[in-house]
Amino acid sequence: MPPSSRSKRVNKKSSIMKNLQNIIYEIDEKNSVHELKQFFQSEITKLGYTDFDAFSYQANTMNNLRQDGNYYIASYGLEYLEKFIDKGLINACPLTEQISHSSFPFDYIKALETHKSNWAIQFQYRLMKLFNIHYAWIIPFNTIDRVKGMTLYTQGKSETVKKQFLKTQHEAQLLANSFLKKLENLDPTTATIKKLTNKSWNKNTLSLREIECIKHCSNGLTYAEIGQKLNISENTIRFHMKNIFRKMDVSSRSKAVALYKSNL
Repeated sequence: MPPSSRSKRVNKKSSIMKNLQNIIYEIDEKNSVHELKQFFQSEITKLGYTDFDAFSYQANTMNNLRQDGNYYIASYGLEYLEKFIDKGLINACPLTEQISHSSFPFDYIKALETHKSNWAIQFQYRLMKLFNIHYAWIIPFNTIDRVKGMTLYTQGKSETVKKQFLKTQHEAQLLANSFLKKLENLDPTTATIKKLTNKSWNKNTLSLREIECIKHCSNGLTYAEIGQKLNISENTIRFHMKNIFRKMDVSSRSKAVALYKSNL
């Protein structure tokens, strides 16, 4: 390789590391869980990731994850996790043990595909397909008595998405580690798993399609834009939104979005 090419590669690697150091520094400067989540979401988007979740629970609380001190913080609604807990799927999921015994990042989707006969895996796999997620990292940071880590999700299954996913494993791991350290300094139990229950509208859990609609609404999309994104008519979107209003016991889109965001 010509000296000039080697020099360019070294400079590029140095630039990436400098950028990572700047991001990690900014993460450490955040003063609230909300501010930290927003900043982290914006940075992982630049790496090609669409969503994330961070989790931590005492190893001996598997049968009651809602105990104080456990948390699950995500960039998306937590309705899926609530259903997963209430159906007892966490205990039935073979990935639970894999996560608790892992020291290195592993491909979440590949891990799901090795256990397709398990009903807890089927639940997760359907969700991943619904949201066009074909590559995702689970990044464990376990301690002796706690199972904790982060999941980073991408969307799409093109070769470009795959290459970006594989190329950014190191950056994803460093940023996830920095995020979790800062998160725990900010008392993440303010978003504890325990608080997933007793929401006024959880007794009528939104369907997966309704969750898609309200999530896009919260991102500022019009009904017509949501329809185009989901490949369904605007009238169908309005039908779903009426059901959402009824289940949430609200009378407007703005109130539904506010309630949805308050439960993130």
